[in-house]
Amino acid sequence: GCSAALLLMAMRVDINEFSLNAFYRNRLVRCYLGATRLPGERKPQNFTGFDDDDDIPMSDLRPSAGPLHIVNCALNLGGSSDLALHTRHSANFTLSPLQCGSSYQSREQTGEKTGEKQELGYVPTAEYGGKDGQPTLGQAISVSGAAASPNMGYHTSPAVAFLLTVFNVRLGWWYPNPRKSGIKQPSPHFNLTYLFAELFGGADDKSKFLMISDGGHFENLAAYELVKRRCRVIIISDAECDSRLRFEGLGTLIRMCYVDFGAKITLDVGAIRPGSESIWSSSRCAVGKIDYGKDKDGKKIPYGILIYLKASMTGHEDTAVLQYKASHRDFPHETTGDQFYGEDQFESYRRLGRDIACRT
Repeated sequence: GCSAALLLMAMRVDINEFSLNAFYRNRLVRCYLGATRLPGERKPQNFTGFDDDDDIPMSDLRPSAGPLHIVNCALNLGGSSDLALHTRHSANFTLSPLQCGSSYQSREQTGEKTGEKQELGYVPTAEYGGKDGQPTLGQAISVSGAAASPNMGYHTSPAVAFLLTVFNVRLGWWYPNPRKSGIKQPSPHFNLTYLFAELFGGADDKSKFLMISDGGHFENLAAYELVKRRCRVIIISDAECDSRLRFEGLGTLIRMCYVDFGAKITLDVGAIRPGSESIWSSSRCAVGKIDYGKDKDGKKIPYGILIYLKASMTGHEDTAVLQYKASHRDFPHETTGDQFYGEDQFESYRRLGRDIACRT
């Protein structure tokens, strides 16, 4: 009887909808997208307060000139036997108005084609997941911010994955594999194999659906794809929780870009680090350069400029921000586990961010 019930539920319950992602997505959409609509436009459901029109398909954001929105996520590969993923356990996965997918080179590990590489590839966003299942902006940002997920890239732990799955603390999303035939289908018809992959941290790139989670599970500053595109000017806003200013996200980006693209990032952040007897930074930004090397024809590629903004304080902020700092010593690096901001907290972060951008 238990086995029959298990199989029935595996066939009838959508693994994506039966997770915390739907709640997370609805809250983000209502708070940010719905709040931008003009009075009288919204027609919310009386009980939930949600309006389906608050969210919009990613493909509707196709630009005529710019900017192009690129939402960075992590493709979880903890179950892959590829030794190149021994530390990362993930690759970059992007959702944009034009295409969705990854340039990850999947390697065959067995058989006659052992060692052969094949790119995972991209699919037009308007066709990804079928007509009614294509990604929306709200879905993209909720998956890109899915910090709590059984499969978490280089943070994946088998014990934690087991517990998070058992208690259904799952914010990630199973997207169709661009290289497989199931791209017209938004979710698996039978979810048991994918649930086990989450349970044991065994997601890989060989199945019809891929486990996608927070972009920070691969690279937390969302600049990897920009360096890959050899952008001339890149602006990074580093707001990760980094109370000791160790610059973990920046260090990861520098290492990955050199290993994967041969791009050398030179950036001095010494002025952002507080002195030994001070809690204040001398500066809240740094400017560096990116040496992209040479192209395939041996021609030198022009240098890129990297403008790096860090959540830090000099002690010259306005009175309201300094007052909040005096009352909350961890600011501006309070735990991201607190997802329920009060007005004073939200406004302090907003004012500090605006001040950093304007003065820079």
